[in-house]
Amino acid sequence: MQPHWGKNWKHHREECPPVVWINTMNPVPHNPMNERPKFHSKSKKNVASMKLSLSILCVCIGLGTAGCFMLGMGAPKKNPERDLYQEIMTAFENRAYETRITASEQFLSKYPKSEAEDDVLMRMGESFEGLLTQNYQKLVDEGMDEKKAQTSFLARYGKYNCWPRKDGALVYDKRIFRRLLQEHPESHYADEAYYDLIPWERNLDEDPPRIEREISYIKDVLRKYPTTTLSPKILFQVGDRYHLLYEIYSFSQDHSKRDQAKAQESYQQAEYSYNLCLRIPHGSEYSNKAFRNLEMLKQGTRVHLKQP
Repeated sequence: MQPHWGKNWKHHREECPPVVWINTMNPVPHNPMNERPKFHSKSKKNVASMKLSLSILCVCIGLGTAGCFMLGMGAPKKNPERDLYQEIMTAFENRAYETRITASEQFLSKYPKSEAEDDVLMRMGESFEGLLTQNYQKLVDEGMDEKKAQTSFLARYGKYNCWPRKDGALVYDKRIFRRLLQEHPESHYADEAYYDLIPWERNLDEDPPRIEREISYIKDVLRKYPTTTLSPKILFQVGDRYHLLYEIYSFSQDHSKRDQAKAQESYQQAEYSYNLCLRIPHGSEYSNKAFRNLEMLKQGTRVHLKQP
């Protein structure tokens, strides 16, 4: 049974509206119905009478409202499900990842048929990834010894049993994203969950097979969800990786990796992906990145490999 809270309690993911092209040569015709009505004051007496009537009306409404509250009719109804959901959203905004995981576990246990279950699952999966980034990956990036960082992290968060190792580093096993897709395949978050299942490479180095494999994973999201709002990000990432391949095939210090035919193909794929990203009006963040990289690609300025 769905909760009767109305439709505004749940966080709704915004969908990208369709692009509407406006022909500036043919402006919208004048519509007299859109004009504001003109009020004509006949006399000061009438105005004063209207003000008095409005004052009386406001007093009556105020008394009626106060009476309702005194009788308990105006007090908002408590809703534990909605309150717990709001706690999860607040923790999400504050990056309190462990608090959000605990609240999400409680929510899923208490309200297994909630209309917000897919939303909570998405936030929970993101919380596990945030926990790993904030309390492990960030420390390693700042110079902490890898083994020491792993030991410290697992001492605090090993209880979740979702931290396998990949190439010697801790990763999240992404079980919550898989659950979301299994239980809510038509969810508005399905494309995000599918994207979050990508097995990202920690370090691509100058390894074309690994780069091409990652490109394939990224493209697969767009093939499965062609209208996803993640398309600007995906197109930029695809272009950026083809850009890396172009530089490897063209300028690698390991001459055995140089291949002019593959370099030309990678250049064209990078240019194509960047241009597609630039055509998406709602992707300003990634459009800016795509524009910058595209200009550098055309000018021959390297983005990934160091200049000699």
